Amino acid sequence: MPPRLIVLPQDRLTPTQRAEIVALCDAAFAEPFAWLFDLLPGATHLLAREGKRLVGHACWVERWLYPEEGSPLRSAYVEAVATLPARQGGGIGTAMMRQVAAEIA
Repeated sequence: MPPRLIVLPQDRLTPTQRAEIVALCDAAFAEPFAWLFDLLPGATHLLAREGKRLVGHACWVERWLYPEEGSPLRSAYVEAVATLPARQGGGIGTAMMRQVAAEIA
């Protein structure tokens, strides 16, 4: 069964969810991720859950690009795409990135 994907703006994350995200990213990247919420204020977060367990995370922040010629372009900066190490290779990251692309569009 695929994980349940939940989209939440950063200001709606609970302290428990924030701690889960940091722990997941710490494990996936083998480096500390406590900086995540300070570096990307206003981010939107995608949580992948299997039951109550967080198995994946991604977030994005809207950005505008201003080309020398033409109109501004709406884009997004995607960060902290992580899957629990024991669940890597099972398509969770792919499912999350498809959802991120759909949300950004």
